[in-house]
Amino acid sequence: MGRGPSSFNLFSLLLLAVVGGSIYSTWKVFPVYWQAWEVDRVLADGASRAYPVSRLRELGPRADATRQLVAALRREVGEKGVSDPEMDVGLNFDGDRVDLTCDYRAIITHPLVERYSVLRMHRAASGSLLPPKY
Repeated sequence: MGRGPSSFNLFSLLLLAVVGGSIYSTWKVFPVYWQAWEVDRVLADGASRAYPVSRLRELGPRADATRQLVAALRREVGEKGVSDPEMDVGLNFDGDRVDLTCDYRAIITHPLVERYSVLRMHRAASGSLLPPKY
C-alpha cells in the first residue's frame, strides 16, 4: 500500500511563505496607506477651506491667501507623519472646481537585509466652488 501525504511537504512550505509574506507586508505597508488616508482627509478639508479664497477678487490678496492655505496644508500633512523634504502640495482653481494634490515619498525599511523600498504617493482631492444650495 502507498504512503499518504506527509504532514509537512512542499505545498505546506509554500503556504507558510505566502502567509508569512502577507503578514510582513501588512506590518510594513499598511501604516503607509493609513497615513495616505489621513493625507486624503487633510486635502479634502483643504478643498473646503479653499472656497473663501476663491471668492477674493483682487489678485494680490488671492495669491497671498492661496500661499497661506498651501503652507497650512503642508504643515498639516507633515503633522500626519509625512517627512519627505521634497513633498509637493498643489492647489489649482479650475472654474467652479478646486483641485488639491500632494506628492511625496514614503520609505519602508526592511530589517535584517538592510534594504529599503520607496513608495511614491500621489494623493488628490477636489471640491466644488459653487455656493451651497439650500
